[in-house]
Amino acid sequence: MDLFYNSNILIESKKRSILNTSLLVLLLGLFQNLGISQTSVYHPFLNESYWNVNVTFFNLNNYYSYTTIGDTTINNIGYKKIIKQNGNPILDTIYCLREEIPNKVVLMWNGNADIPLYNFNLNLGDMIYMFINSSVCTGVYGFQVSYIDSVLLGFGYTKRFYLTSNNQAYPSSLYLIEGVGSIEEPISIISCSIDPSYSLVCNSQNGVQIYGNNCSQMPPPNSVQNSASTINTFNPYLLSVNQNQFTLQSNLNDQTPISIEFFDLTGRSISKINDVKPGSSFPNSLQNTGVYLIKLTHPSGLHFSQKIYWSN
Repeated sequence: MDLFYNSNILIESKKRSILNTSLLVLLLGLFQNLGISQTSVYHPFLNESYWNVNVTFFNLNNYYSYTTIGDTTINNIGYKKIIKQNGNPILDTIYCLREEIPNKVVLMWNGNADIPLYNFNLNLGDMIYMFINSSVCTGVYGFQVSYIDSVLLGFGYTKRFYLTSNNQAYPSSLYLIEGVGSIEEPISIISCSIDPSYSLVCNSQNGVQIYGNNCSQMPPPNSVQNSASTINTFNPYLLSVNQNQFTLQSNLNDQTPISIEFFDLTGRSISKINDVKPGSSFPNSLQNTGVYLIKLTHPSGLHFSQKIYWSN
């Protein structure tokens, strides 16, 4: 009797175990199918969007922002405008992008034609060619899709692509997320060198937090203006001036020549000097007394600025 009773208990226990296992497999399948079904819904890149990017340059640190600021038309075709800011209006850059949602591609106007910025219509093993917008490795580079998975963001599950480059120099690999873009930087897409390096901190769309930290709590782009006597924490350069010449100073262990451009307060370019090495001097060509803005551009693509007062 006890043996029969214990056998029934064992049978019922096995039935429950099989049932629980079946339910677990069913639930896992439902969740997996839910993730797959959500990734089958395309998430557009060009919404009312905001990206915050951390940039490091040697031992310096700063934040850039990218924000959609409205629409424009080029050759009777509609584009979204995105402004890149880092705290000084003379360094602002505006890009014109458009998205072909049926094809899941994002194109950028380069002044003459559309160039491919993103392609989210990819399968494993596909080979694609993308425009990398960095002065270190600007150009069209080939990438192969090494693997695809999904990631849960603020708008649900979306596809994530891991791409490897066929170029032996720059760049090597990158992650793209459908609806967000590169996890390094939305327009340049990828860092091509150790200095500078970029990292996407957050992305919000239509006022909703999508990726990373809370965008509403991120610091605004830092001002990189500095006085004539001190070097700002994110401006490694200082342009000192006397009556006859300018001298470029730097607190970096880097002798790479930079370009220097002078603007008046209306934003009009006054003059530009290329290939200025730290520690070198060049003639002072300013003629009128007033305040001038100076844009200093490193070959890596980073821009810095300084404000000076010049009295003739």
